[in-house]
Amino acid sequence: MSELLAAARARAGKLTYSSCGSGTPQHLSGELLKFMAKIELVHVPYKGCAPALADGLSGQVPVIFNTVPNVMPHARAGRLRAIAVTSGRRFPLEPDLPTVAEAGLKGYDVDQWFAVLGPAGIPEAVLEKLNREIVRIVSAPALREKLVAQHFVPSPSTPAELAQVVKNDVARWSKLIKQVGIRVD
Repeated sequence: MSELLAAARARAGKLTYSSCGSGTPQHLSGELLKFMAKIELVHVPYKGCAPALADGLSGQVPVIFNTVPNVMPHARAGRLRAIAVTSGRRFPLEPDLPTVAEAGLKGYDVDQWFAVLGPAGIPEAVLEKLNREIVRIVSAPALREKLVAQHFVPSPSTPAELAQVVKNDVARWSKLIKQVGIRVD
């Protein structure tokens, strides 16, 4: 991370990074890095994570913000150099890979999550039953094993916990978007 930050400072405005598209978590991760480290990287948005990764693998773009499941097979094969994970904690399946914060940018923490959502007004009893079943399914050893093999770490929660995560992320990302003037093309 220190080498990347030094290179970005030495080549201000010339070093590029790919993301899975404008406004994606990967884009916001790159913009947060730029903001917190006070560096200038040029964002290259792609129409999806696969083409962003392909251009990183080919050397067209020197820095990649992508997903762990997409990147780690290539890092293990020596085709990419994994620098850090963006989450606040080390990724459990890659314990030797430091976080961005550990690698030099204290306070940096970007976690990507997936959730099951439904329309507003779902009756509480239905919501509770759906949640119970989703937690049961995601926690089943066979599915959990398949998800982990693909570098997904299931962490089921309650509807209230998810609502708080969404609320916190909307507030956090709205602030960054305004601060740095992010626009989705």
